[in-house]
Amino acid sequence: KQWYQRRVREEELEGVVEEAEHLGILETYLETCRRLDQTPALREVFGGSVVGLSLGRFPGMTRHLECVFTTILCCTSIRKLDLSFSRFSKDLANMFCSVVPTLTSLQDLNLSGCGINDTSFLKLSESVSKLPLQTLVLSYNLMSSCFTALLELVTQLEALKSLEVVGSTITTSHPISPELSKSVSDSGLTHLDLSQNFIEHYPTFPSKLKSLVLGGSNLDGRTNLTFPATLEQLTLENCNLSDLKLPVHPIGSPCCDGAAGSV
Repeated sequence: KQWYQRRVREEELEGVVEEAEHLGILETYLETCRRLDQTPALREVFGGSVVGLSLGRFPGMTRHLECVFTTILCCTSIRKLDLSFSRFSKDLANMFCSVVPTLTSLQDLNLSGCGINDTSFLKLSESVSKLPLQTLVLSYNLMSSCFTALLELVTQLEALKSLEVVGSTITTSHPISPELSKSVSDSGLTHLDLSQNFIEHYPTFPSKLKSLVLGGSNLDGRTNLTFPATLEQLTLENCNLSDLKLPVHPIGSPCCDGAAGSV
């Protein structure tokens, strides 16, 4: 604690709290304080110039999330936030959705494995839709009926470049509407990972897409895949491709000789 307080006083942290040793000391404070705002040193750092906060897979983080949301997340300078595998309860999800719109500088958000379901995702998407997010990770959640809402969020996040939703049990039973498909195509996404889901109907992929990952997905002869000319890398690992109809020149243009990209 003395080492951490000294670093804070001497302003050697430069407002970035990402390293494991810092988080280890943060855990000590969390264990001994009922509320983070009872610790002036922490409040000074987290309420000031923090630009990155990584609490992913942090032991015991879930039981401290209320304190984190009320004290740390009010820092509007945060650009990167990792809360992966922090298991949100219904109340915590509602609290997060009420706080996250205040993070007006947030560019990178990782909520993998937070227990987000269909209902909480709809609230979350509304909360983050106006943020300048460039990277969004929602892998390993329970969003089985959220594909349309997810695509609508993509069209709302104008700065979004990278989206990863791996293993979130997403299932589709109806084709994507032409209007939504076109809006997705016009988005600025350059990286998309939808691996290990149960998606049968895909939209027109974004026209600026460079990397597409569909590993372990449900692809068969009924799946209609059209790739943009900008695509450089396509991953179809652990997919049954026996009946899948791929375009003649799936990667790059005008040819697919390996120079334009890789499969």
